Formats: sequence, C-alpha cells, structure tokens
Amino acid sequence: MTNHMKILVATLCMLFVLGDTSLYAQKSRSSNSRTSVNKNRNNRSSSKGNTNNRAASTRSNTTRNTNNRTGSTRSNTTRHTDNRAVNTRSNTTRNTNNRTVNTRSNSVKHSNYRAKHRIPNKRVAKTNIVYRNPRRSVVGVRSLPQRTVLVHGGRNYYYANQRYYTFAAGVYTPIMPRIGFSLRVLPVGYVRVRHFGRNYFWSNGVFYNYINNRYEVVEPEIGTVVYNIPNHYELVTVNGYEYYQVFNTLYERIQINGERAYEVVGFVD
Repeated sequence: MTNHMKILVATLCMLFVLGDTSLYAQKSRSSNSRTSVNKNRNNRSSSKGNTNNRAASTRSNTTRNTNNRTGSTRSNTTRHTDNRAVNTRSNTTRNTNNRTVNTRSNSVKHSNYRAKHRIPNKRVAKTNIVYRNPRRSVVGVRSLPQRTVLVHGGRNYYYANQRYYTFAAGVYTPIMPRIGFSLRVLPVGYVRVRHFGRNYFWSNGVFYNYINNRYEVVEPEIGTVVYNIPNHYELVTVNGYEYYQVFNTLYERIQINGERAYEVVGFVD
C-alpha cells in the first residue's frame, strides 16, 4: 500500500470517529433536555398537587370551622332560648302565685259566701243580747309603757298594746275603740281587707281607713269578711242565732272554699 492510500485511510477513520463522538454528544444533550423537561413537568404536577391539597385542606378547615361556629351558635341560641323560656315560665308562675296569694289575702269573691242570719236593721240593743258566758271583767293598769296620746272630742285617750284606754284616778282602763280615733302609724300585724272596692286595715278587731294622712277607726260595711278574730271575742245569741262579738261588731261564722271565715252582720248599740 502506498503512503497516499495510508494517509487517506487514516483520515477517513478519524472523520468516522469524530462523527460518532458528535452524534453521541447530541444524543446526550437531547436526553438531558428531555430529562429536564420531565423534571419540570413533575415539579409543576407536584406544585399543583400541593396547591390542590392546600386548597382542599383550607376548604375543609373553613367548612369545619364554619360548621363548628354554626353548631355553637345554634347550641348557644337554643340554650339561651330555653333559659329565657324557663325563666319566663318560672317568673310567670311566681308572679301568678304572688297575685293569687295577694288576691286571696286582700279580697274575697262574694258569690262564694253569704251569711244566713244578718241582724235586722244592722243594729241591735245591748239589752237584746244574751251572752253565752259571764262577761269578762275589765282590768285597769297603773302604767302604760310606750303609750300614744290621742285627743278626741276634747279629751285625752291612750293607745298601747293594740288597745285603747282612758285614764282616771291613777288607773288606765281599756275601752272600746270609738269611731274617729286615729293613729299616725298602723299597729304591727295589721291585715288589708277589701270589700266591694273599699279598702280597710284590720288589727285586733278594729277597722281603719286612711283619712287625712292618718289611720282612722271606722265602722265596716255589712258583709265585710275576715279570716280570724281576736281571742277576746264573746260568744252571744241574738234572736236565737249565734254570733261572735268583738268590741261592738257582730260576726257570723261562714265557710269560703272550705275555709273558716267571719262575716260582719251587725253592730251593738
């Protein structure tokens, strides 16, 4: 082989080797490019997935929080509503009971009672009264602590221990309260009594009305009812019928809704 042929063969071999190397480099660059593109796509996919997950998580948390707030609001509203309802019922019941008690103590339904034997002409002379027991003797006292002085008809009278007194010869003698006696303050333990729209204050068998800024002794209307009478009453008979006398007022015992009561039926002259 000649030198020219050897040189030609060597040149061809070098060109062949260089061509393969260039092709390999191009393939390598293409492969790297594809790998980078795939990685970018995967990164975008991962980013989308994370975004979706965060969005889903946010929506879920928001939904839960909203539901919790709604549930809490409903629960609190229900509780408050129930509490208001219970309080309203409770207060209504208490108020109704209080009104019933006050009505019961202050007034009476007149259709539920009626004395059977009222005194004709409302008044009876003392000589026509028969006392079941001997009349109690009147006992005077030498002193009256914390007495109240009353002036009536130009004379001095005295009030103490829920009784009225005169004073003579160094002795305070209890007397029947007279119409027109008056006090600035009601006795302890008084009771309100209502009769056909008229209000009385009753204490120890004495009826009072509020007149001119004082509590004045008055004569009650026939038919006025009280639920107890003082222990110093006297059992009497008039025209064959039995009554209870307290001072100069006559009562007949009656029943109101199964409860004992006393109705004013007349007066003693």
